[in-house]
Amino acid sequence: MDTRRTLAAVAALLAVGSLRSFAGAQPLAEDAARVENAWRNTGAEVTRVSPRFLHADRRSRLLPAPTAVLTKKTCTTVLILGERTTSFVLAANDEGARMPRPLVPGLAGVASVSKCGSRRADFDDLWVRVQGGRGAVETLVGHSDQPLPAVEQILPERRPGALANMVEVGPPPDVAPSSVRIADAERRVTNAGGTLRPRRALPPNTSPTGSGLGLELAEGCHRLVLIPATRPGVPFDVDAELHDREDRVLAQDRGSATDAALETCVGQTTAAALVWAGSVANAPVTLVHGNWQIPPGIPREWGPRARAAAATAHRRRRAPALDAPPTWEGEGLSGRTVIPIELDPSGCYAFVVALTRGEHRGVRAAVHVGASRHLDIGPMGSEASLVTFCAQGNGRVRAEIDVSGSNVHWAAGAWRVGAHPPGAPDPW
Repeated sequence: MDTRRTLAAVAALLAVGSLRSFAGAQPLAEDAARVENAWRNTGAEVTRVSPRFLHADRRSRLLPAPTAVLTKKTCTTVLILGERTTSFVLAANDEGARMPRPLVPGLAGVASVSKCGSRRADFDDLWVRVQGGRGAVETLVGHSDQPLPAVEQILPERRPGALANMVEVGPPPDVAPSSVRIADAERRVTNAGGTLRPRRALPPNTSPTGSGLGLELAEGCHRLVLIPATRPGVPFDVDAELHDREDRVLAQDRGSATDAALETCVGQTTAAALVWAGSVANAPVTLVHGNWQIPPGIPREWGPRARAAAATAHRRRRAPALDAPPTWEGEGLSGRTVIPIELDPSGCYAFVVALTRGEHRGVRAAVHVGASRHLDIGPMGSEASLVTFCAQGNGRVRAEIDVSGSNVHWAAGAWRVGAHPPGAPDPW
């Protein structure tokens, strides 16, 4: 096939892919149009905001402010419409709040809230935050004199179904005194080979909306534990988030535990904001901070983003040390890539692929050793994947890398981390 025919074939494939993407977006746009028409038929004034693509663990302000629109209508309804598999929440900032206050969760890809009169001021600082998955969302704002038809009436296929009633399970058990929990948190850092920073007394939480603190994170991996003072019989639940300058979430803890624990790795010195809420007003909160170096064998040439992602995967998998440079390195772009790799048949290896740039929708790696397949599908949103395996007498293995997204570039390496006699059971 000559060059022109090859380019034509590639263009045809790209066109098919574009059509498929467009077709996949059509149902969402059609659902939004159905709601818009139904609302307008009731006499409502409807604004449909341009669709936007949202990523997991990022929040986006709804613009324009729904109540800023000149209208004589007395009620306002805000609707966020996304794919059924996307989990998101509508939230509003209280006055002086650093953590948006949840208003309503999305169910079956729908989140809607209505308010009338002065209560609409809550909408002037309205955010949508994706908690799981990623994808496009449609935003509609309706102004009316009467409550607008519920979305479930217009889009019956979007009904979430029956929801289980909340069950009261009784009060949580008492936790150990804060002094014991602080010592345990510090012991966990030192036992894992980390370096403890001096304990830090955080400013008292004077507002129920939360408190914040600026931090500078040195290159490496960090574990931050916020430990509030507690009283017997009184439940506590501290939630915390760590953001960078671009308001990207580096780590978060929204669990029900008394203490909040955050873990992140950064490839260079990073200015961050620590935000927490849930402690009793004026009660002391202690910050325990431990850090670890990025494994020295991860090449600096990969750049800060890839090194941080590789270090995160290394800690998550509790993989053997990567002290020496990789015995094999490679790089690539988005899509599925299969690479044969020559290795020592008697060796055991850690194989890492990490994102260096681009917006991704998943990073997956697998290594085929003979008839065996070793796979790592990292947690949602992870930018690196790590696979451990032994060659088992095979001088060549096959690495399979699958990274989807926009403007994606990745780096990969294989490290020898041990020896293993051919024929012996694989330790992993």
